[in-house]
Amino acid sequence: MRRLTLTQRALALVVVGVLGCGDDDAASGDVGGDTSSETDTTVDAGSDTTPLADTTPLTDTTPLADTAAPVDTAPPADTTPSADTTPSADTTPPADTTPPADTTPPADTAPPADTAPPADTTPPADTTPPADTTPPADTTPPADTTPPADTTPPADTTPPADTTGAPDTSVAGPFTVTATTVTVAGYASDLFTPDGPGPYPAIVFAPGFQLPGSSFAYLGEHLASWGIVTLIPTYGDSAFAAIDHLDLANATLDGLDALVLESTVDANQLGVAGHSRGGKTSILAATLDARVQAVFALDPVDTPGGPLTPASPQNPSVTPELMGGLTVPLGLIGSELGNESVSTFAPACAPADENYEQYMAHTASTVRHQWVVADGGHNDFAEDLPPLLVLACPAGSTPEAARISARRHAVAFLKVYLAGDTTFAPLLAGSEVP
Repeated sequence: MRRLTLTQRALALVVVGVLGCGDDDAASGDVGGDTSSETDTTVDAGSDTTPLADTTPLTDTTPLADTAAPVDTAPPADTTPSADTTPSADTTPPADTTPPADTTPPADTAPPADTAPPADTTPPADTTPPADTTPPADTTPPADTTPPADTTPPADTTPPADTTGAPDTSVAGPFTVTATTVTVAGYASDLFTPDGPGPYPAIVFAPGFQLPGSSFAYLGEHLASWGIVTLIPTYGDSAFAAIDHLDLANATLDGLDALVLESTVDANQLGVAGHSRGGKTSILAATLDARVQAVFALDPVDTPGGPLTPASPQNPSVTPELMGGLTVPLGLIGSELGNESVSTFAPACAPADENYEQYMAHTASTVRHQWVVADGGHNDFAEDLPPLLVLACPAGSTPEAARISARRHAVAFLKVYLAGDTTFAPLLAGSEVP
């Protein structure tokens, strides 16, 4: 029998070892014994390893000697055990354990997707306090209280004195008043004096044609209650025995002479006033005497003497002829109905070409005030008219409005321009009395 060389035996053992690796525990334990004999240097093939004759095909794979290196390193070609044992299919730990596929913590735990606190709690959407509480819409105090609409003090009180800070001169002033009857220049006169030491400003008030002084006693007492001494004469003439206007003007100046003798009168604060014809004669007196510091007239009329008396030096026309001589402050109140007459046969009591507007238009005074009583009659300024005079001039629907205007504006005008008290100046604003 042919001896195998050491090399051939070694190769044979390698092949047997390689093939035996595929069986693991199924092969016998002789493999381990054979491998231990791999250290022998000479082996008798016939006596010790007779089975090698049956596996002689190893001599057919001698090409391993040519590819010895590949046989050692190329296990994929020799060990293709994947076909029989396919351990890779059973054990393929990558396929079974594939932790990324089984554990995929991102997919199972995905805390952002499961817990998503922003989506579940969304506190802004659930609490939205502005939408639930909306205190402005529930409380709206301006709409519930609206104090301006409930109180509206201007509409209830509406006195100019309240808004300007000036006192309300349409009501009685702070002084108590003493009224006496005196005779001045032959005329019985009513004297109204404030109680107190004075001195006070003073005026002479001339009534209208055929009107007694008592018709204006309300005004004299009112002026005195505000600290203005007032003298009101009663002339007592008639249509057929009228007093000349120049004489009436001089009688007014005589009244000033009498007033300066009173201890309560300030001789440097003198003025004149009047109604209708008395307004005209007061203006005439102011052009004649420099002592007059101011003129206040109620619906003055520039007619000649009586109805049957023509104009003359004793009964001059004052406007426009003499108004250039009037330079002191002038205050006038006109009546809206003064230019109307009670019938087609009777003249108007204050014709438009002779009324207050003509005095205002031609005066040389740079300080002048004018008011008009809407729906006011010429004689509405007087109280307790004689029966015949009630029918002489159309009356307004509320005659008292004219007397209120006379009280309010006379006090304010005389306090400012005689007494020099500008506290009353705001009451002089405006040109029409409601």
